[in-house]
Amino acid sequence: MMEKDVPKNSDFPSHLIDTDKKDKNWIAQYIKAAWRDFGTYYPNQLYNGRENYHEIKLYMLGKQSVSRYKKLVNPSSTANEDQSTANISWDILPIIPKFRRIALATLMKSDFNISVDAIDPIAQDDKNEFYADNAAKLILKEEFQKQGVDPELIPNPDVDAANLKELDMYMNYSYKHRMAIEMEQAIDLVLNMNSFPQERALVIEDLHDFGIGGYKEYFDAAGNIKIRRINPSNMVMSYTTNPSFKDVQYMGEVVEMTISDLKELAGDQITAEQYETIAEKYTNKMGNPTLVKNTGFNQTKNYDGFRISVLDIEFYSVNSLILEERVNSKGNVVVGRAAKVKSGRKDKKYSKTDYKVVYQGKWIVDSSIFFDCKLATNMKRAKSDLTNTTLSYHVVAPNIYQMVTYSLGSQMKAIADQIQLAWYKLQNVMLRARPRGIMIEIGALENVPIGKGGKALTPMQIVDLYNQTGNLVYRRLSDEGSASNYKPIEELDNGIGSEAVQYFNIITNNIQLLRDILGFNEITDGSTPDPRTLNGVAKYASESTNNSLDFIKRAERELLEKLCY
Repeated sequence: MMEKDVPKNSDFPSHLIDTDKKDKNWIAQYIKAAWRDFGTYYPNQLYNGRENYHEIKLYMLGKQSVSRYKKLVNPSSTANEDQSTANISWDILPIIPKFRRIALATLMKSDFNISVDAIDPIAQDDKNEFYADNAAKLILKEEFQKQGVDPELIPNPDVDAANLKELDMYMNYSYKHRMAIEMEQAIDLVLNMNSFPQERALVIEDLHDFGIGGYKEYFDAAGNIKIRRINPSNMVMSYTTNPSFKDVQYMGEVVEMTISDLKELAGDQITAEQYETIAEKYTNKMGNPTLVKNTGFNQTKNYDGFRISVLDIEFYSVNSLILEERVNSKGNVVVGRAAKVKSGRKDKKYSKTDYKVVYQGKWIVDSSIFFDCKLATNMKRAKSDLTNTTLSYHVVAPNIYQMVTYSLGSQMKAIADQIQLAWYKLQNVMLRARPRGIMIEIGALENVPIGKGGKALTPMQIVDLYNQTGNLVYRRLSDEGSASNYKPIEELDNGIGSEAVQYFNIITNNIQLLRDILGFNEITDGSTPDPRTLNGVAKYASESTNNSLDFIKRAERELLEKLCY
């Protein structure tokens, strides 16, 4: 689409127009309106709040910036107003990453098993026929045996059942229609071809860290079904109040790619001049260098590696199916599709059915260039509801309110800050700690006449004698003959003192808060389990953790069911 063809109207276009008028211009107008709608009403969410997601991820990895802590903890002005400079290590204490690893490991242990059941009338008839055939074989074998006839004359049942009771148990718990088995095998094949365990691990991380996660399924150029995880910090969508996003009108993601990737994706839908225009718009952005031109040949060079942002979006619309009933030349009544209802034709009858469809398109952000704008193919429709369809995005946010997602990762940030601040303070106290010493009353140690030849010891000689032997010699009477109540030498505690204990308690209390939030305890996090703990107690402790993480497990299960469906 050329730049001059881009619609200037930023409002959403009407869906109540003829299907043939929903062309590239119409789709482009919708994409621009959706981008404006998302930016206006959700300035700090999903793609517009990607910096928040980036910050949470750094906290979860124990790599958050220490600059905010340096503003709060000035080494030259400590908690006791000691103006001495302390050399603090600004490394992050890796408490949060440990609990995150335990939580993710607990969630990944909840494995899945896809089960498909055939419920259509044909499958039910096959099931009844299968049961009747095998029941007849069992009954005939039993009757032959009663009559003294060899029961082996009757073919054996198709299942391992000796009587009708065992056959009933098999039908209730083990029977599966062959089409259901083939469907399960097909789903397993698709998941395995897409390295689904790795994609699933990333989605579970998103649900834990960000409170939102999802997949996208699509067909590649070779016609293979592909599945990939959606990065929540790239997502764009309409307002929703549903944790499963069932009521969204549009959904997409901003994909970062190079111009070389764009050429492979768009091909000749974009002209060489437009590729150069894109490179100029992204100069000095997203880490791109300045665009270099060869003035001698007037050709743009070295921009294929430029990184750009492309909005890949899908949205719902409604199209109409008009059927025309008429009589052909042979007098037979036939029904066919018609482009529109023709008024004034009494020899024809028309019926109109509205059905939901999906349109898709791609837009190079901050430009006027659109491509791949078309009616989506391979739209999914249930046989019981052919007028309905779904997007190729499957997203769940278990705790969402007014388009704001709440997660364990965001809840752990404040605790991480408290732990880190207490850790810096504790280091400062340790660095300022003095060694144990003694306090000396010098007057009691003067003129003590026990030296060689009756020569009095000096105070330092008496201190050396005390340090070497532990014996203390001092003069209790003063020069005037009065008794002194002073202790000549008194030991000083010094050391770290109670201040360090206070900061250490802050750290341990916040670690316990993390356990409370995640439902962990000494048994489930493996920190200090008691070897004498009974199995029942350990089971209840494990159940506490499962209950705390259950909302993520349920969200992940819902995602998997939607994807496989």
